[in-house]
Amino acid sequence: MRHVIYSKERKPVNWLERENMPKLEEHITRSLQRSGKDWRDLHEYLDGTSLNIFKKIKRHSPFGIKKKIKYMEKRFGKEGIREYLMHLKEDYETLPLFRFLWKIVERKINRKKVMYYENQTKNNRNR
Repeated sequence: MRHVIYSKERKPVNWLERENMPKLEEHITRSLQRSGKDWRDLHEYLDGTSLNIFKKIKRHSPFGIKKKIKYMEKRFGKEGIREYLMHLKEDYETLPLFRFLWKIVERKINRKKVMYYENQTKNNRNR
């Protein structure tokens, strides 16, 4: 038996639909709007065309997020952590099946820290 889930518009939802995921250039544009920097290196690290699907999945996975955050801070600085989390959030929110991953991230790294990074983003936009 196949289970079908419907969106609010009563259209069947494809759980693995990737059309809506932001492309590399969209992430870069959003970063520019958020922080005034494009963070191309960071987004290339996560979504670069030279990466195979397994590396992309591993780098986007919420498992081991604390180690990944330390690595991102070492490689890209404190602002890089915020951009990394925002990149993940943008990707997770576009896939119905993976929206729960953002909840895992929030739990693993403490919801207050995530809110802090999101607030920093909002403050940078208002400047």
